[in-house]
Amino acid sequence: MQWHGSEGHSARQQEHGLLGNGRAKGSPDSLVSEDFDLAKWSVADEAYLFTTAVTPEAVAGRLSVSRAKVYELMATGKLRSFKIDRSRRILLADLAVYIRHQLEGGEE
Repeated sequence: MQWHGSEGHSARQQEHGLLGNGRAKGSPDSLVSEDFDLAKWSVADEAYLFTTAVTPEAVAGRLSVSRAKVYELMATGKLRSFKIDRSRRILLADLAVYIRHQLEGGEE
């Protein structure tokens, strides 16, 4: 999954702003903002966070860090991920947890 463009992407992805440039609720941009509050999300939003996985490259692009940095965060356990065959994926929920930890004064 990519966060840019809309060809071949589900209406659910577009609805949550994962493909656009705006800062709609549910978009990765909103995950980075200090206004992010998981408690205000609906059950459908929460389910989407826990069922949508993205690549380390996509996370690196959204956080404006290198791909190597994302792999370092995964290797040290600071950013949870899982494998599908030889590929790594990160749930949006785990990205939100990492970002919240950083906003609260976490390490690094």
